[in-house]
Amino acid sequence: MTRDELIASSLEQLEFHRVLEHVAGFAASSMGVEHLLGLAPLSDEDAIRRENRMVGEARVCIQHEEVIPLDGIYDIRNALSYAKIQGNYLSGENFLHIGTTILALRRVREFFMGKSAHAPLLSELCAGIHINRLLERHIQDAIDDLGNVRDSASPELRRIRRDIIDRSAALRQRLQRILRKVSEDELVTEEYVTLREGRLVLPVKTEFKRKIPGIIHGESHSGGTVFLEPAEIFDMNNEIAELTFAERREVERILRVLTEELGQEADLFQGSLLRLQLLDSVVARARYAEKYNCAEPTVTDDDVITLHNACHPLLQLRLPSVVPLTIEMNREARAVVISGPNAGGKTVAMKTLGLITMMALSGIHPPATECVVHPCNVFTDIGDQQSIENDLSTFSAHMSRISQILEHVMMGDIVLLDEIGTGTDPDEGGGIAAAILEFLLQRRTFILATTHHSYLKVFAYETEGVVNAGMEFDTRTITPTYRCVIGMPGNSYAFELLERLGLNPKVLQNARGKLGEERNRMTEIIHQLEEDLAQSRRHREEYRKQTAEAEALRARLQEEMKEFNSRKQSIIADAREEARGVLNNANTLIENTLREIRSGASNDQVKQMRQAIEETRRGVSATPAAVPQEEKRFKVGDTVKLRGGAQIGELAIEPDEKGNAVVQFGALRMRAHADDLIAVSKKELRREGAGRQSVTNADLAETRIDLRGMFADEAVVKVEQAITALLNSHINRLEIIHGKGTGALRRRIHDHLSHHPNVAEYRLGALTEGGAGVTIVELK
Repeated sequence: MTRDELIASSLEQLEFHRVLEHVAGFAASSMGVEHLLGLAPLSDEDAIRRENRMVGEARVCIQHEEVIPLDGIYDIRNALSYAKIQGNYLSGENFLHIGTTILALRRVREFFMGKSAHAPLLSELCAGIHINRLLERHIQDAIDDLGNVRDSASPELRRIRRDIIDRSAALRQRLQRILRKVSEDELVTEEYVTLREGRLVLPVKTEFKRKIPGIIHGESHSGGTVFLEPAEIFDMNNEIAELTFAERREVERILRVLTEELGQEADLFQGSLLRLQLLDSVVARARYAEKYNCAEPTVTDDDVITLHNACHPLLQLRLPSVVPLTIEMNREARAVVISGPNAGGKTVAMKTLGLITMMALSGIHPPATECVVHPCNVFTDIGDQQSIENDLSTFSAHMSRISQILEHVMMGDIVLLDEIGTGTDPDEGGGIAAAILEFLLQRRTFILATTHHSYLKVFAYETEGVVNAGMEFDTRTITPTYRCVIGMPGNSYAFELLERLGLNPKVLQNARGKLGEERNRMTEIIHQLEEDLAQSRRHREEYRKQTAEAEALRARLQEEMKEFNSRKQSIIADAREEARGVLNNANTLIENTLREIRSGASNDQVKQMRQAIEETRRGVSATPAAVPQEEKRFKVGDTVKLRGGAQIGELAIEPDEKGNAVVQFGALRMRAHADDLIAVSKKELRREGAGRQSVTNADLAETRIDLRGMFADEAVVKVEQAITALLNSHINRLEIIHGKGTGALRRRIHDHLSHHPNVAEYRLGALTEGGAGVTIVELK
């Protein structure tokens, strides 16, 4: 195989075409389907980014419930090419499709006008769409909704069709008179007029055909009836036939004029159709991404692959839930060796990596929470390649394909090897597999290989750049969890599975004994590592929760401290202003008194009184001296709270010489000055209640609430409770998860928020925040 053939074969092994077929189901036109089915991984970094960015812009439009007008699109490319040829003319049905497509082109262009702010690439794409309102109107005026040429297409056509109607009516009246006459003589089989070869005729009994002068245009299947045109209506039928020919010529003339007009614009419309086809493809990919909560991939020129919570795109179609894959590969960890039980998910994990990467490089947002890729190709050896026709065993078939991969693979490419080294002696197979991995590492490729070989597990442990991974297995239920655990080899669990299947216990015991003590010890170590890892995950999750609680509490206490300081300054300013007012009033009173006693007081006495008043005024204007307070003596274990705050904590470290102390508020430690602390008495503790003595999760107002599955009224109550709790906690941001669905719940919540006195603003979440399924609320 050539390199390109090997790449195409690898995409087929990954079933990439099935992914494209599913995404194509979201397209609005056959041209969009055609474009999607032809998608392939791109090699240019900028082109990959542009494709994915356009899909992201379309997703923003969808999230804001903006309907991109892609209805009424037909593939008119052949018709446009036909119209360019001199002398050709298109049918009315052709022009019906052309007219609706030209209308769609105009609507799409108008839709993206003014949207360059949040959809710059799509606006640029659609700005190049050619429109011709005059041609659009000519087609609409000439062609009706069934693809027929309208009577109003020309005055001549209107006249001809009116004459046909008049002549046909007169002819029918004449025939009805003839029919009544011959019916009385019982010459006809039935009393009706019919049409043969475009001419009105009578159904005459065969035995009486010579009794009515005229021309026979046919007979019935039984031969009992002939269809006869009476001689007396020859001229009238001929007139109608001539008018019909004239109608046909006029319709053809009108279609030729329209075709010529279209042919002059054909090349411009062909270019516009390419833009429309790409837009349909982009919007289809956006609809797919919205349905499956996909992430816009990050494209980098570094040698790195990062997938977080990536789901196999085909498993999503038939399973209610899929266990996601999280894996990171870089220069320090280029190869991952996955081991684990049969049917435990090793091959699915490998295919997930390949498919997600190929989707991202093809401009399709993959089902993952994070995806970082670089331009590359994927080479695979998956499945049983044995061939009777080519006389290839399983081992030979695998080695033949791997040999081709080694020949064509380049730096940065991804190589996926399923059950590498199988089909031959286990020791030899393990050595061959290790040598292949070393060769690929030297080529600086990325490798994901699955295996049951213990040799490869040891190789991965001892070789730099290679990492072990294992498929998790629940030893209690003897079932796989399908979770890939990086950093630890997996166990095949053959004995456990056989025990569950009911194999004879004596056979199992004998088999375990034949493995040897060292192998059994290795199995026990892996079991212990799995249990330790599970416990570590639980501890890590608990730590994450405690950290989040502590951060929320820290923010809450900082807000309380800020409010306390602000309140303190406000009280001081108010007191100073009040004192200044009192002093001014006193000054006025004294001045009045002085005027009254001036006549009886000496000048020196008056001067002394004024000096005393001025000194008092300066004292009030100056910063007031600290109020002497009794020295605070706190000790470790004292129950305290911040001055002006509500949270109660415990003194962890006594104040130093500068008065700085440390207070424990639940999981959070916070520094505070002794002057800002208030001792909480036992009486106050009892009054506050045991629930207020320490900070727990209940003290933390929820900054995120999930309303999915609730009725509208129930959800509004939940929102109101959350807003009240946040206001009491001095937190001004709320995240509401309402989902997408029909949008009824979101509209009910938005209606409530729009009239809420404590809501400053609200908006739909960005892509990274959950998109249209989330509303972000800023409180006053």
